[in-house]
Amino acid sequence: MAANRRDLNFFAKRAILSVRNDTIAEINARILSTLHGEIHEFYAVDTAVTTDDGILADQLNPEFLVKLTPSGIPPTKLDLKEGAPIIYYET
Repeated sequence: MAANRRDLNFFAKRAILSVRNDTIAEINARILSTLHGEIHEFYAVDTAVTTDDGILADQLNPEFLVKLTPSGIPPTKLDLKEGAPIIYYET
């Protein structure tokens, strides 16, 4: 993989499948560690919208929301390096 990481077709013809988000996070970290350069960190904004006068919002604080990794939701913190393969999707 290290020899082919600059070839876009190398990644275009492959897929990494996993049923667990923590496994994918581990694989992503390994791939990033093989790339040269500095890591750029990007953070999502985590807030909860509630209709119960703020009672539930107190329980769904940002510190709690950061720890969640539900399926189909991108991670709160995204680490990238130049040349890293990514998949972009909009909902």
